Amino acid sequence: MPWLGHNDAPAGRQPGDGTIIRHSPSCLLSRIARTCSLHAGTSRAKRTVQIIVKRKMPALNALKAFEAAGTTGSFIRATELLNVTQSAVNRQVRQLEEQLGETVFSRHHQHLVLTPSGRVLLRALQQSFDKIEMTVRAISQKNDVNRLRINVPPTFAARWLVPRLGRLCEAFPQLDLSITTRVNDGITDSNRLDCAVRFGDGEWNNLESTL
Repeated sequence: MPWLGHNDAPAGRQPGDGTIIRHSPSCLLSRIARTCSLHAGTSRAKRTVQIIVKRKMPALNALKAFEAAGTTGSFIRATELLNVTQSAVNRQVRQLEEQLGETVFSRHHQHLVLTPSGRVLLRALQQSFDKIEMTVRAISQKNDVNRLRINVPPTFAARWLVPRLGRLCEAFPQLDLSITTRVNDGITDSNRLDCAVRFGDGEWNNLESTL
């Protein structure tokens, strides 16, 4: 029986010299299995790379510039929304049109008019951006749902709030509670506080108060 591969030939022998090499069935099957596994892994890796390479999309900035201009009907108002220069918006839209091989606007002196291709693309972008925005907002709100940041006067915290914190934590074990007692914390800054306790007549601009 001829040898079955270069790595199976004994030392001093060359392929094709008629040397008889005996293999047990289990050893041979093991080698075949390892070879198949290696080829399968390589094939999967190649397929993954191909999928990534095939995803060809215009630049996100170009899509955002077009969406803003298409929604407002004006390059000037698009620059105000995006906080960029008008030349940057024009350049991004031009690049998008070059990549598409289609014009997306009919440019008039005072306003922009969407072409049929532009209307189709704008509708798709608005739906996609709306979905992304809602998804991000839902994730953010989910992360914040158990957070409570409050500011209270030091005396109120020591005499009333702190003695009751044990029961509060037992009732709401997932609560992420943050308490500050600095008087200069701005109670109107919703990015820093969720609520505050104050002594007064309850008349604070742009705030809801409950006795």
